[in-house]
Amino acid sequence: MAWSFAKLGYEHEPLWQSISAASLAKIRFYDPQHLSNTAWAFATIVVVDIPLMAAISSEAMVKMFLGKPQDLANMAWAMAKVGLFHRPLLEAISAAARASILEFGQQNIANT
Repeated sequence: MAWSFAKLGYEHEPLWQSISAASLAKIRFYDPQHLSNTAWAFATIVVVDIPLMAAISSEAMVKMFLGKPQDLANMAWAMAKVGLFHRPLLEAISAAARASILEFGQQNIANT
């Protein structure tokens, strides 16, 4: 849902607050794609939700090794877009990328 409304540019604060609350309640169950898509959606709509981004960052640090190159790129882009410099998360993304970079295609290398 978050991705779709962000793609549409739908800036309805009560909706984004509801998505944030629901995400925070279930964040520990999110896989790398769900984490990166949620971060991407909030960054795209330019909603800086610090508690949500902190929770996403905490989960992502542990799970990024399980992610695909696009997940790594989306997560890094989202944090850059909202201006959150989270060194441990960036180090986790960097480590995950370095571990599998030889398997990346050209687009993955350019995006990550």
